[in-house]
Amino acid sequence: MKSLNKVMLIGIAGKHPELRYTSGGTPYAYFFLAVDDSYKNKNTGEWVNNTTWIKCVAWGKLAELIAQMVAKGKMLYVEGKFKFEKEWKGKVNAYVLMETFTMLSPRKHFSSSEEIDANDEDYSSEDTSNEPIQEVPF
Repeated sequence: MKSLNKVMLIGIAGKHPELRYTSGGTPYAYFFLAVDDSYKNKNTGEWVNNTTWIKCVAWGKLAELIAQMVAKGKMLYVEGKFKFEKEWKGKVNAYVLMETFTMLSPRKHFSSSEEIDANDEDYSSEDTSNEPIQEVPF
């Protein structure tokens, strides 16, 4: 039986993405996405809202686009794969390796002279996720 590792999220960017480069010059970016989960409390009848902060990581051209387009407070749709990385002292970091995204918030301005409309097209990252990171992006 085949398995599937697919993550689809809609949430709000918690801060502006950080764009960095590996020692080999490959760009990568990361940011945290706030995703809300609401349910009705059976005892009180009130709605309870829980926010989960999910780390999103992108590589290559996708990372550069995210750094240009995503800003704190903007809503976006993210699609990717769930990943784990083991760090020193046995700590494990979980994150979404982004494959594509779509901006859901309207843009008032754009930080680059090149006009890119993420609502017209999805952006895919180059598959460089196996390249070792000199500095862990967490």
